[in-house]
Amino acid sequence: MVKLDMQVKNSEFKLWLKQHKMFWWWVPDVTKLSEDSILEGVMSYGDWEDFLKLKKWWGMKKIKGVFKQIISRKRVNLRPATRNLFANYLSAYAA
Repeated sequence: MVKLDMQVKNSEFKLWLKQHKMFWWWVPDVTKLSEDSILEGVMSYGDWEDFLKLKKWWGMKKIKGVFKQIISRKRVNLRPATRNLFANYLSAYAA
């Protein structure tokens, strides 16, 4: 039963990625994106509803971990205001 639920969520997530291809227009197959690329795209180009969808699928703990990986790199593609917003949000609401 759990496996079927994961398949449903996985197919729903893949469909959502395909519907939001404009975030990663240069990528031929958006279903093969890394987690940090997905989060970076949603934070840069998505709206709040897109972030909430990702939060529903991944959970705050995973988002916070991926966000920490993104901002720990030498080159970060997030705008300073975006980085600041999500750093504050995640420090307040992600345990």
